[in-house]
Amino acid sequence: MMRLVRRCRAPEVHSLQVAALALRLFDQTRPWHRLGQQERDWLEYAAMLHDIGYFINYTRHHKHSYHLIIHSNLIGFSPRELAIIANLARFHRRAEPKERHKEFARLGRADQKLVRKLAAILRVADGLDRSHSQRIEVINCERFDKKTLLHLVARQDLGIEIWGAQQKAGLFEEVFQTKLVYKHVNPKE
Repeated sequence: MMRLVRRCRAPEVHSLQVAALALRLFDQTRPWHRLGQQERDWLEYAAMLHDIGYFINYTRHHKHSYHLIIHSNLIGFSPRELAIIANLARFHRRAEPKERHKEFARLGRADQKLVRKLAAILRVADGLDRSHSQRIEVINCERFDKKTLLHLVARQDLGIEIWGAQQKAGLFEEVFQTKLVYKHVNPKE
């Protein structure tokens, strides 16, 4: 996986941070999505590969990431698994997955639902490293009724990260029926 990230000159440290944040969010929201280890692995792989499309062009890198993954012939993955991972990378930014997107429409209904859940998590995780500076050390989620409080542990200002997550939170809030609220926690306090 990392060989493809390096070969495509994607931002490696950012990819690792987004994967770590996505997995933390996945684990803490497991009671809501009820997904297992295989789906967790697909989320991790998509998080690692989400920016490989930079290799072709920044402007539409999410679409290029999709094509690079789907045509990568990664060993050990079925065509279905590659389609899921590629769709997750495709929808980490810009438009949310909808039937009008041909790559998403090719998936079965169950896989479309899965991609929406995992893309919701990936989008927030990517937003939380908006500055590509790996500021967030720990995330803890607390759900209160229709709100979810994300405790973001960091030593530096998180203004850009919180803004980035807010810009990408719509799918998460729709899929999980909750409003995301962010709280910066300084570990020194």
